Amino acid sequence: MRYLFGNLLTRYAPASLNRGENDRNQQLIQQILWHNDPHSTISPFSIRWKVRYQFQEQQQPVFEKWDNIQRTRIPQSKQHNPQKYIDDDVMGFMTTEAAKKNQKGTSNARQGALGTNRAISLTPYDGTTFNYYNSGEKDKLSIHSTNVHNTCYQYCFALDSKHLVNPSRILNVIDAFIYLSQVGGHINDSLFDFSPESMILRWTNDNCPRFLYCFEQDENQQVVAPKLIEQVEAEDILPQELWIGGEITKRLNLEKTHSFRGIKAPAEDIKKVITKDLKLSDQVEE
Repeated sequence: MRYLFGNLLTRYAPASLNRGENDRNQQLIQQILWHNDPHSTISPFSIRWKVRYQFQEQQQPVFEKWDNIQRTRIPQSKQHNPQKYIDDDVMGFMTTEAAKKNQKGTSNARQGALGTNRAISLTPYDGTTFNYYNSGEKDKLSIHSTNVHNTCYQYCFALDSKHLVNPSRILNVIDAFIYLSQVGGHINDSLFDFSPESMILRWTNDNCPRFLYCFEQDENQQVVAPKLIEQVEAEDILPQELWIGGEITKRLNLEKTHSFRGIKAPAEDIKKVITKDLKLSDQVEE
């Protein structure tokens, strides 16, 4: 087994102000067309930023350390080092130097082991906008508005454990997603809990995930995963490769999967299996 894939679904809450985007006095929420309907979305770069910050919260050595006071990333060294720094190993990096007279430009790059994709709202965006009015003397900017979407988001990740210089860091990646808190970005942070309420993880030799964005909402507004069921029944995904946790387990009953009512329990269980399969020196605590 070499690959870890995940599909995660957040809790239901109002979302707004991702990455501080605005159009004059209107604060926008990002949107895309999804199955021919407008859905709100959050970029994979915002998610990756928060995963990187989780490594810092785990007190792992990072090449770029975020300073909350100055609100900027501060390099901890002049040289990238994937052996030393977890973000260099997991996220990858690229540095370039411009060409000089009679000399070609140079670059130093490493592809990251972790891939993420954007978060997409489970329900279509209905265009909800709140208007606010400034006190005092009025002008053309006295009225400002904010796009808001009451929804939950599903997002996914993929990780090639063989690409890691230090394979034990796969355990840090799992913890980063389990404890992923608010995901916003830029100056305006939106307090939206990105820790999963429902989660599906797959640990496999198959280099294709085959189940990403599998969550849907049925006619009773309950979360279901019919596409995942189809993949398992078609034997494209072995049930033994799946760890399922959270709210989705109330309606997803697949035999031979590792199913848990909560989120932390399947994370700890799959970490034990990965530790054994990869023969990691660091043992997961009981």
